[in-house]
Amino acid sequence: MKGLVKMKNNAKNEDNYNLKKNRIISLIVDYVIWYLIYAVMILLFYFNTYGTPEVSGNLTYYKDAIDTIIKTPIFSIGYLGILCVLEIVIPLLTNGQSLTKKIFKIRIVSENNSKLKLFVRSLVKILILNPYGVIAYIIGDLINASYINTISNILSVVFIISVILAFKNNKAIHDRVAKTNVEMI
Repeated sequence: MKGLVKMKNNAKNEDNYNLKKNRIISLIVDYVIWYLIYAVMILLFYFNTYGTPEVSGNLTYYKDAIDTIIKTPIFSIGYLGILCVLEIVIPLLTNGQSLTKKIFKIRIVSENNSKLKLFVRSLVKILILNPYGVIAYIIGDLINASYINTISNILSVVFIISVILAFKNNKAIHDRVAKTNVEMI
């Protein structure tokens, strides 16, 4: 009898480990995809605004040009729109699976299969991850541009807390807010 209980506990621990591993890898791959989209958008906006870059020793020029691009409302809204499709629309249409969650065989589930809870979870996830400062730029523009760094720092601390919670008990802040869970399929 004790052997059977021990085998069940080992299987449960292994499933929990696999869930955490797949969830973390999925999040990392999500973030890499977000970064690639971000980089491609910067390049497209740069070429559209400034043309083909010339070789220059003045790297400050490029930094200033990119800062100008990423702070424009059209860039921020366009980028967030793409993220919303990836993180909100697709999971709502695929019963809680983003593209990477599908690859890693995990999905988001909510009580009563609530689409609203999936929507809230995804929205909070985007806010917490503050992709490349875009959320901080938008909030800063709405309240006062001088607070952008403070907003970004606060969101970074919230992100770190969320990661710790996800490691500790498999529920990140966005799961707690929306009352959702991640499960293996």
